[in-house]
Amino acid sequence: MQIATGRSFPFPSDTAHPTIDEFTIMVSGLQITLGPGTYWLTVAPRLFGPVSTSYVPVTGGLNAVGSPPGNDGDSFFHAPNVPRTFESASTILGFQADFSMGVAGVKLPLLAGLGPAKVWVGLRNSDDIGIRLDLRADIYRNTTLIGAGQLASVPGGSSGFNNARFNTIPLTLTSGPVVLSPGDSLAMSVSVRNACVGSKKNSGTARIWYNGQPLDSGANRDAGTRFDAIIGETAVDYFLREGLSLSTIAGFSRASRDAVAGPKCGAFKPFATWSVTIP
Repeated sequence: MQIATGRSFPFPSDTAHPTIDEFTIMVSGLQITLGPGTYWLTVAPRLFGPVSTSYVPVTGGLNAVGSPPGNDGDSFFHAPNVPRTFESASTILGFQADFSMGVAGVKLPLLAGLGPAKVWVGLRNSDDIGIRLDLRADIYRNTTLIGAGQLASVPGGSSGFNNARFNTIPLTLTSGPVVLSPGDSLAMSVSVRNACVGSKKNSGTARIWYNGQPLDSGANRDAGTRFDAIIGETAVDYFLREGLSLSTIAGFSRASRDAVAGPKCGAFKPFATWSVTIP
């Protein structure tokens, strides 16, 4: 499947061959995003006038960017009129051959994986003690769901942060790694419902605590609700902050939002959605 194409007029190369006219062809403005995978690049000349043959020079990888640097023999020759059909250039030429061409671009951040969502949840008031809750976290790139996780039948605790419960919701990417482009929105929605199993209340109001420090236990515990993301090879914590924003910096003044849990095993009700714009 072809994903991009373009045309360009040649201009004299700055690495001129002593006996052969060399030209550089550079196609710009394609504006494509390449996710993880294998891609093939080809150059096809359109010849005018008496010139009947053109070639792409071979390269040893000098001054290349990326890995491998175009020196692994993974180049092919395709010319149905010869005929050659996707044959190894090294086999045809009799030596390891790689063509001097490539793609110049910007390396975009890759969301390679998700760690757990770590969420503080309690109750609005003590009248709802005995309710158990199902919790759900959803991760979005713009409006597309890219990750999710659920935790069933956790204790609701009681009112006040000191009686809230710390919960760990496992998260997984729904369709593998995701490229994050500048201007994209990365968001997490946290939802709750009255548990399908074990709840002793027919309704209740849950409260999520956030915008605090990542202190998950002990006398100084705080509302550092967050989720973990693997960006490239680096683990990043995204904290839920005031203003419904996500930040890699934890807050210092805990805040809360409520959601009515509804009847047992009913629909999930969102506390809110927090987001950040990828720079």
